Amino acid sequence: MALGTDQDAGDAAQAKKERAVLNKVKLLSFTATPPAIAPFGVSTLEWRVTVPASNDPLIDIGIFLDDAEVSPSGSTAVSPSVNRSYRLSARGSLASRVLGSQLVTVDFGVCQTQDLAAGVFAALVKPQVDMAFTGSSEITLKPGGSTVTLDTFKVAIAIPLEINVPDWFDADMDVDLSFNLFGRPTSVGDVRAFASIDNVSVDVSWSLLSHVLSLGCTGVVQAALQKQAEVFLHSFMGATIAQQLAAAVQADVSKRLAALNAAHPPHPFRLQSMAVSGLGISYRFCPSSGLALSSDLHEIVQG
Repeated sequence: MALGTDQDAGDAAQAKKERAVLNKVKLLSFTATPPAIAPFGVSTLEWRVTVPASNDPLIDIGIFLDDAEVSPSGSTAVSPSVNRSYRLSARGSLASRVLGSQLVTVDFGVCQTQDLAAGVFAALVKPQVDMAFTGSSEITLKPGGSTVTLDTFKVAIAIPLEINVPDWFDADMDVDLSFNLFGRPTSVGDVRAFASIDNVSVDVSWSLLSHVLSLGCTGVVQAALQKQAEVFLHSFMGATIAQQLAAAVQADVSKRLAALNAAHPPHPFRLQSMAVSGLGISYRFCPSSGLALSSDLHEIVQG
């Protein structure tokens, strides 16, 4: 207990020393040029800070732009996708001080919003999902096929199947797949559709007659089939369907961009963002500003 108390006292003393040095740190300037940009535009953050020297080797004060350590004087290009505030701070190991902040705003007035209705999206995706579960002698897709619905950045797919279990009884298998669907920034700042498997649920059921004739053994077979199906769907089929979902959205985006850019404007439209809800997918298309960050830098500083 005494050792812990001594450590706490030492930390408190160290933090007090750091705060004394931090209070002497001076912010000479911190600017964003320009402070407002068009989508895909670039603003330059520039700062100058003086850090007093310390005779205590245990005190090391660093300057941070958000969570990235930077030199006391410097600049960097940023291209936020939405309004974003950048914070400059001085930090020691136990204490910190905010020096200033700069807001870079994004003007979407030149952009266009277009929507892909949930029903239209389902009609695009359903044939591919149904095809993935046809053509097998052991698995039959029930009449009506799959059901595709959207939610907040999610796609839910329900697939009703009949399965022929060798040397056993036929059964029903209801498959529910959930996918994440969102727009992911590329290295040049625009957005591409991306999907990933989120959850798999399988429910296998037999008729009461099958349960009776099997002397109650259907429960054991049911558990084994459900587990095998979930592993297979998550590891293999899920990844394939995720690619199909992203490809369907991206094909729709490409079609819309082709129509927007048919007149060959000087700064072609690009996909700036996409939002997924129960109503459908909302795209925001914005003209390129003609400026771009290098791919390496853009990945580091984009908002």
